[in-house]
Amino acid sequence: MNELVDRHLELAALQRLSRENIGPKLLGTCTNGRLEKYLKATPVDAIEFRSPRCNLLLATRMKELHEHVQLEGHERSMGPLVFRTLERWAMNAQTLLPESEVIEVLGSPWAPFLDALSSYTRFLRDYYVDENSLNRLLIFAHNDVSELTGLFLTQDPTWEFIANRTN
Repeated sequence: MNELVDRHLELAALQRLSRENIGPKLLGTCTNGRLEKYLKATPVDAIEFRSPRCNLLLATRMKELHEHVQLEGHERSMGPLVFRTLERWAMNAQTLLPESEVIEVLGSPWAPFLDALSSYTRFLRDYYVDENSLNRLLIFAHNDVSELTGLFLTQDPTWEFIANRTN
């Protein structure tokens, strides 16, 4: 998995979000993970995640994130991180994942998927005429939205009891 996910970039993004008070407070990091402040919360299940209420809350929070967290100069000048990340991921995944798993997940072999990815990246670069035009439009983004990372903060007394129980 470490070959597919850039842990350094992931931790850097989470540290930044923590400094901006988005998500849990990051208390520390180590070579294989991180320690975050405990949040009294309930996980969002797949059905709730698709609900209009959850979508509205998520969209509102994403808007806050994109408007509040600014890119630093060197990040903007490097261009879209997503292009580099996808390229790295595709190269690593291609050597690590058997073709049968790729077909099961993507619905096609690697070659058509990589061709489509390359074609779309080229389209986006061409559409914005030059790198500066594209780079001016960049915003901070973090790719960690799934039902496993969604939480609703709660003041449920059950959670209070579990958190404060002594043996």
